[in-house]
Amino acid sequence: TFDSQNLAFYDNREKVYRCYNRYFLRGGYSGLRAIQSCTSPDFLTWTGQTPNRYEPPQEEHYYTNATIPCPGAEHLYLSFPKRFVPERKKVPEHTENGLSDAVFLTSRDGQNWDRTFREAWIRPGYDRRNWTDRNIMPALGTVELDGEHSFYITEHYCWDDMRIRRVALRRHGFASLHAGSATGTALTRPFVFEGDVLRLNLSTSAAGGLRAALSDEAEK
Repeated sequence: TFDSQNLAFYDNREKVYRCYNRYFLRGGYSGLRAIQSCTSPDFLTWTGQTPNRYEPPQEEHYYTNATIPCPGAEHLYLSFPKRFVPERKKVPEHTENGLSDAVFLTSRDGQNWDRTFREAWIRPGYDRRNWTDRNIMPALGTVELDGEHSFYITEHYCWDDMRIRRVALRRHGFASLHAGSATGTALTRPFVFEGDVLRLNLSTSAAGGLRAALSDEAEK
């Protein structure tokens, strides 16, 4: 089950090494491809494996995981699994079955993962050679370039021009609320603010804007 993008990194918050790797959930090799993790204080002695827990529960294949601490907000963990759909085939002349895209998960403890965003985070797009097995696989990590997060994904797997593509998004723009042309309202959970500056990460067009207000727990 280790023929996957298994990885490890040092967790500065918990002061341990974390290793995320693949196993099969239910039914051996015919079961769901899934992710588990273990920790170590010294990279030599490791705990037992703990399967990732998801809400809602996992019912799709996670072929890889690409898990990282969120840059600049290391109390959060981000994961970008390649989601594999083995029973689908779109290009008749291609030898193997299966289609892939990338999804986006978040966690606050590294074991319990939120799956609010069920749609694909990166899609195969119009490129026919991305509609075959094991494409759109995110590499481990992100690089900050000119205020953007750069990610690297595989394309054209098993074709004669297999390659890696850089994709980018604005800093911490992994997901967002979207108001459209109408006026929208969002209310955060109550929190204690510590610091001198509170910044909002937003993007508008020429006619767009945002107003911010402080409220108490009764929304006054």
